[in-house]
Amino acid sequence: MFGYIQFRNGSDNYRTPPEFQNAAREHVAAHLAQMRLQKQQNNQIHSHIHNQNHNQQKSKLQVIQEHPQVIQQQHSQIQHNKSQYINSPLRQATANANIVDSDEASSIDSGRSGCSLSADAAKSLLEAQQRSLEEAMDDRSLFSHVTVSTNATLLPNNSDTLPLSNVIPTDFTDYYSPDLDVARFSNGRPVFTKRPLKNWQINDVRSLLIYPQLRPEWNGKIPNVLSPSSSSSSSKTLRIQIIPPHLPDPMITDYLAHSDIYEEAKFDESFRVQTAKFIVERARRRHKQMLIDSFDVQPEQFNENNLTGNIQYDCYFKFEWRNIIENFMLNLGIEYQCRIEFKLKMSKIAKHKSNNTTLQKAILNKKTITENDKLAIWKDIQASVHNSLNMDGWSV
Repeated sequence: MFGYIQFRNGSDNYRTPPEFQNAAREHVAAHLAQMRLQKQQNNQIHSHIHNQNHNQQKSKLQVIQEHPQVIQQQHSQIQHNKSQYINSPLRQATANANIVDSDEASSIDSGRSGCSLSADAAKSLLEAQQRSLEEAMDDRSLFSHVTVSTNATLLPNNSDTLPLSNVIPTDFTDYYSPDLDVARFSNGRPVFTKRPLKNWQINDVRSLLIYPQLRPEWNGKIPNVLSPSSSSSSSKTLRIQIIPPHLPDPMITDYLAHSDIYEEAKFDESFRVQTAKFIVERARRRHKQMLIDSFDVQPEQFNENNLTGNIQYDCYFKFEWRNIIENFMLNLGIEYQCRIEFKLKMSKIAKHKSNNTTLQKAILNKKTITENDKLAIWKDIQASVHNSLNMDGWSV
């Protein structure tokens, strides 16, 4: 899903050469390893200072650390696995030989964060956004709550257990821009947050359990979540995850890729990472352009993460932060739906129980099904799924 640019009318498609894609992947992996090592050292220093200044805080979070060499070994294994599929336009998933990945041209970025803010429209939210970001950055407490491992989640010892209804957000004021002109549910969420996709509801719950920082009522530790239907086959125990919006792009990408969203699909890690990377990059660019257009922020004021270091401006990225999560979920949801339907379609063809469409008749008359046949079926399924989501003609 990555490395392509696909235009709305399907013409003049362009694919980034594989060597550049591979080089980018290796660069990201190496950068992540270096950052994890640096965060490990910073956490050790911060832990010493924190214990001296806050002796009254008895709860301690276990930070799982992963050595850069291990990360590199994992990355090498991913690249080895990737090479098994990269030569085919229908790159099979390791979970099931009959299920295929869509090619990298199909990453979808809805662009629905509504981030074309005017100063007047966002003024009422600025104070709350500033407080939220200041709390997250206070005394660098962020790194006391965020793991540096690829699990991207902390579950502290002796944590309290709360019912799901107590940890699901109820106020979405700073999740969606006031300039986002769409129909909304009674709780304030846009209607496009409900999709007719397999396992969408449980994954929407998982996405809502991703927070930018700890809530004050949690008293400095992440609570366990008491799931209402722990016996559900589509979900293991729900958990709260912390992904702060002001982290560097590679860290947001890594944490999101290793989140619980659509874990049941068993997508290969490379697929999840590249999907997250694409979405994060697009969101950063939109945020930067919004500040330039709406607030006359000069391009030279942005750092490598397209942030200014000024809370007054950077707080608006909260809208894109939520958009990143929902776009990631949408991409994985579509991929999961397409894989399921593709598997069913291939099974029907094998048993001669198809709907006898022109394409299927042509395929059934053949002794073998070629890769081009499979690709045609896959694209037909993709178009059908996009149509069911009212996404015809969307480009990336």
